[in-house]
Amino acid sequence: MEFKLMDFLFAFLQSFFLLFLLSFYFSCNFWAVNVGQGEARAQCLLETLDLA
Repeated sequence: MEFKLMDFLFAFLQSFFLLFLLSFYFSCNFWAVNVGQGEARAQCLLETLDLA
């Protein structure tokens, strides 16, 4: 029972983390579109991946 609960928790945390990264990615895209710089988006994504 404990192992199943742990598996569920790990799966939940993983999906939450992926949503977190996706939200960062879209905010980077949104910011880059507003500013009009692809380089800025790339830098933002790199910083996000460094945090991960």
